[in-house]
Amino acid sequence: MSDVARGKRNPNGLGTTYKRKDGRYEAAVSVGGKRLREYFRTRAEADAWRYRTVADRDGGVVLDSNNATLAKYLEVWLRDSVSISVSPKTYEGYESDVRLHIAPALGHVKLKDLKPVQVQRFYSEKARQGLSVRTQKGIHGTLSKALKQAVRWGEMPFNPADRDYVDAPKAPARGRPLRGDKSPHKRGGPATLRGD
Repeated sequence: MSDVARGKRNPNGLGTTYKRKDGRYEAAVSVGGKRLREYFRTRAEADAWRYRTVADRDGGVVLDSNNATLAKYLEVWLRDSVSISVSPKTYEGYESDVRLHIAPALGHVKLKDLKPVQVQRFYSEKARQGLSVRTQKGIHGTLSKALKQAVRWGEMPFNPADRDYVDAPKAPARGRPLRGDKSPHKRGGPATLRGD
C-alpha cells in the first residue's frame, strides 16, 4: 500500500501516520538515522506525537517517551510550553525550580518510571533541608504543572505529583502551636491569659 493510499502524504522529514489493519494508527519519524515508531488509538494522538517528535528533533532535543529522563522532559517543557504561555518573570521561577531543585534530585529518573513515592521522598528531603514552606510549595507547583502537561502530551499515564498521590507541602494551621512551642500565648501553652 502506498503512502498516498494510506492517507495524506507528508513532505520529506515530517514522518508518516497511517491506519493499521488492527485499527490502530502508527506514527513514524526518522531521528538521527533511526526510525522511531509509536502506536495510538486515534489519528489525532498519532499526529500529535509525530509533530512533537519532529519539533524536538529539529530543535536539537529528541524526547523518546521510553527513554527520556525527567531532566530532558523538563527542558522540552520549559522550551515548548512554558516559554510561550507565561510571563518572563513566571518563566524564571519555573526554570529556577527546575535547575536548582527538581533536576538535581530527580532528573536522572526516566519520565515513564517516576513514582509518587519518589516525589514524596523528594518533598520530604526539601523540608528537612529547611526550605521555606513557600519555596516548597513553589517547587511542588512547578513539578505538578510539568507532569500534568506530560499526561496531556501522552508521555505518562498519570501525574505522580498530583495531590491524589502525594502529600504536598503546606503551612501549619493558624492558631496551632508548632511542635515544641511553649509560648504562653499559643493554644495549649502552660500559662493562661486569665491571670490565675
